[in-house]
Amino acid sequence: MMRIFDINGQYFIGRPSSRDDYRRFLDQAEVVGLVLSGIDLKLSHSNDFPFMSEFRTSNAQARDFIAELDDTRVVPFFFVDPRQADAARQVEQAARDGFRGIKMYPPQGWFPDEPRVLDAFRAAQEQDLPVFLHMGRTSAHPQLRSIYAMPARLEGMGLVCPRLKVILGHFAAPWSLEASALSKSFRFYFDLSTSGSLSTEAIRFAARCPDLGIERLVLGTNGTGANNMDLARGTVERLRVCGLSEEQIAKVASDNALALLGLDGAFARSQSAQVTGVNHAANR
Repeated sequence: MMRIFDINGQYFIGRPSSRDDYRRFLDQAEVVGLVLSGIDLKLSHSNDFPFMSEFRTSNAQARDFIAELDDTRVVPFFFVDPRQADAARQVEQAARDGFRGIKMYPPQGWFPDEPRVLDAFRAAQEQDLPVFLHMGRTSAHPQLRSIYAMPARLEGMGLVCPRLKVILGHFAAPWSLEASALSKSFRFYFDLSTSGSLSTEAIRFAARCPDLGIERLVLGTNGTGANNMDLARGTVERLRVCGLSEEQIAKVASDNALALLGLDGAFARSQSAQVTGVNHAANR
């Protein structure tokens, strides 16, 4: 049985079935862990491009939802807009509150190497919190632009924060090969959510490149709870098509994420994650 750790789960406040959906996902025998976060992009509703309007879940709402799930395998990430004047302080507070990582979304209108956003990255590095960074194409919306999530501008951020672990969402597709070539000198990891798992050439390149290796690949789904398992299984099958061995696939499916997040193999049974105001009970 292939163990699954989903490094990119989404919670949407507007979906009433989310609690039951995620509990069913966590009840699957393969699931050993899940990173869960909300994202509030503060977008106006667009009749022509309505999908991105769903991204309006606050950190407080995500925290409360994780508490409701009451499962120690759920790892909370905290969403930060690094353009905000107090972004670095938010990162520091998130670490104190028990969040295990930070999530950011450049298509909002900022490049990762801009001086105005670097303090937030520096704070994440000092707190030893990995940053999940949306990279590559974003879904269409009048207030978002994919150009901000092209990987070339990651170099400047990496030079300023050489110890920072950065998870490149969606393998920066359609610029996955560029992202993998750029990542050789930095602690960048590749999330295989959505179009990331379709980047077969880049997956093979990363797996075989001496300066990268299979350890850089992590399985994410970008799922809503209802579809995470189907998406994870689909990614595993595509990894087989890429020619990866079962041992390599097992690393991508769970082991790499556990190592990246500093969780040992017993995490699925004994991890006691705590977020301020939330005490997770033992596994149901």
